[in-house]
Formats: sequence, structure tokens, C-alpha cells
Amino acid sequence: MTIEKDSYDICKHLSKYDIKIFIVWLFDNGNKFYGNLVDNLIISEPETQRELTNGSHTPYLIVSKKNLLNMIKFTDEI
Repeated sequence: MTIEKDSYDICKHLSKYDIKIFIVWLFDNGNKFYGNLVDNLIISEPETQRELTNGSHTPYLIVSKKNLLNMIKFTDEI
């Protein structure tokens, strides 16, 4: 799963000012929400250059699903 690099960078910048930023993704055909605080996301650079993808060619990052929380547990973080 991915996130636009500019969006991620802005969220990380805001979190430095003690603003809690939660990022949420929709899974299972729209039936479940998973996410986490931006500071807890595990991010990596994509192996494929954006110019070689079929998408919008917007710079993006890969988000690991390893530490995403179900919305029920996620709201406990608030």
C-alpha cells in the first residue's frame, strides 16, 4: 500500500508540533478501516521508479501493513 510522499512529509512535519496525525486506509471492499499515527508508520522507498509506473507518476512511499491497527483499536489511541 502507498502514500503520496508530499502528504506524508507534511503530516510528519505537523507531528513535530505535537499535532496527532492519524492516517487511515479502507480494506476488505470498504468494510474495515486500518491505520496508525503517522509517527508509527513503517515507510520505505519504492523499488520501481515512479516514471515506470502506470499511475499518476506522483512521488510515493510504501507503507508496511505490519503495525496498522483495526479502527476499533486505533480509536483507543485517541
